[in-house]
Amino acid sequence: MTIYNNYIIAEGESYDAALKYGLEQLNLKQEQVQIEVLEEKKSFLFKRGFIKLKITPIQSDSLGEPKSNIGDPVVKRNNFALNYLPDGVYLNIIDNSQIDIKDIIDFLILKKVTNYEYDKIALCVEGKKIGMEKIAPYQEENFIDSMLEIRVSDDKLEASILLSEPLGGKYLSVDEIIEGLTQKGITYGIDEEKIHEICTHHIFNKWITIAQGKKAVHGKNASVIYLFEEEKESTTSVITDEGRIDYKNLNNIRNVNEGSLLLEIIPATEGTNGMTVYGKEIPSSKGKDIAIKKGKNIYESEDGLKIFASKDGEVHFVDGRIYVDEVKNIDGNIDNETGNIQFNGKVNIKGNVKSGFKVEAEGDIEIFGVVESAHLISNGNIIIHRGVQGNNQAYIYCKGSLHVKYLENANVVSGEDITADAILHSNVTTKGKVVVQGKKGLIAGGDIKAGKEVRANIIGSHMGTLTKIEVGINPDEKSRFESLKSEFMEIEKNMENSQKAVELLQKMARKQELNSGKQELLVKSLKTYNVLKTKYSDMAKELTEMSERFKESNNGKVHAAKVVYQGVKIIIGNVSRQIYDELATCTFYIKDGEVTFGPYEK
Repeated sequence: MTIYNNYIIAEGESYDAALKYGLEQLNLKQEQVQIEVLEEKKSFLFKRGFIKLKITPIQSDSLGEPKSNIGDPVVKRNNFALNYLPDGVYLNIIDNSQIDIKDIIDFLILKKVTNYEYDKIALCVEGKKIGMEKIAPYQEENFIDSMLEIRVSDDKLEASILLSEPLGGKYLSVDEIIEGLTQKGITYGIDEEKIHEICTHHIFNKWITIAQGKKAVHGKNASVIYLFEEEKESTTSVITDEGRIDYKNLNNIRNVNEGSLLLEIIPATEGTNGMTVYGKEIPSSKGKDIAIKKGKNIYESEDGLKIFASKDGEVHFVDGRIYVDEVKNIDGNIDNETGNIQFNGKVNIKGNVKSGFKVEAEGDIEIFGVVESAHLISNGNIIIHRGVQGNNQAYIYCKGSLHVKYLENANVVSGEDITADAILHSNVTTKGKVVVQGKKGLIAGGDIKAGKEVRANIIGSHMGTLTKIEVGINPDEKSRFESLKSEFMEIEKNMENSQKAVELLQKMARKQELNSGKQELLVKSLKTYNVLKTKYSDMAKELTEMSERFKESNNGKVHAAKVVYQGVKIIIGNVSRQIYDELATCTFYIKDGEVTFGPYEK
């Protein structure tokens, strides 16, 4: 903008923008000025328009005092103005409370004013000279156009511009600024709206970002989602609800089932290239892939991104290799270091199983040491190479067969045959056979139940140790029979009590001594009695049928290769025989509804 005594010249990209700026500088309204269009360029396609207006106040003193009667140019700064008059250059201090003489000198140098008088300038600043003061001889004004400065960030992703304020010269248009950027090679990410705003609002001497590049986005590395716990390097104890440390349940084994999803690979992604403000592409890099080595008992999906277990067992991930072990090998004892064992496959234990610990396996359990007062549970077979010292607290269960060196003070349930060298003071139940034949071949004390037969060298002891041998009946069915019998007796007792209550209430009813509450009680008692009666009848029938089957169970046998001592009780089916004298080398069986014995059957 150029200011003259009688008018100003305002420029802009549109009529309204130039007028608004000019009125703001004059602090006048539109009806207080006369407007003349000096130059105009219409906008076309992507090029913006340009217009130059001459704005003249209707009242000649609108620009304030002091003023000249001729149209000599006036150049204003914030707190002072220069008047170029025919006899010289004049300085007019507008506000000397906020002015520094250095600002004036710098401006004079910028405008290339020569031969100025420093002393007069100093007097004006100090307020000793009022009004306009001639500070230099006549000279033509040096008009300075707005200049464009461009700055690009080190990463070439951001460009900023700074426009200097024109001093009597031209304003830069949007097109001129874009042309200046193009000459510097800046072609990408230019914000023309921001440039338009700078030109419209005449924003000078301020760095403003007008172009943004695009950063390169590098691809993400492949990652793995593990669907099992990480390998534990050390034993971690568990705190119970009582605040005690539980060294038994350490959960160190990572069991998986056939078909279990073990891990999923999230593949590496491609990168997205970036662009500098110079329009140069910034290359991106693809993420790194992950190679998973595949070991035994696993398979992968068609796309290779998911890995599954092909067998039950324990999953391992070592040195980038994943595999599933069907066998859990314990080199030492089952104790505080290992905790309880719960495994989906077979368990091999080289040492002992200490008291208070539990080993559970979907497959077989094989123990090379001694089992103390511990629990063994297997859905397969159990092999104990040495023996069990149970202290009446050991519990052994297997769906398959049990092979053990000896059993002492143990509780055993087996789905198939049990073989041992000795069974002492133990409660043993199996649907199959109990075979105790070895160097000792001894059964002494305890309760032995076998669905088929019992075979041993020696049964009982010369001291008359109470030993019960029961064969010929499925132990599960016998257990069901005993439970049913107990429940039957309880129902019978409840029926008697219910019948007495009904008879009493009916007697009162005949005498018309029942109120509404007792009438309701009578109805309930009758219903209860009828329910119990029906259940009693059904259970009696089932018990009778089971008893008949037990009578017919005469296939069970007990074999003693050497001797059966007194104190032994033999039960075959539902018939029993107490042994009062030693019997050598014999076999017990059912004959004519009684337990009898004959020559030893091999």
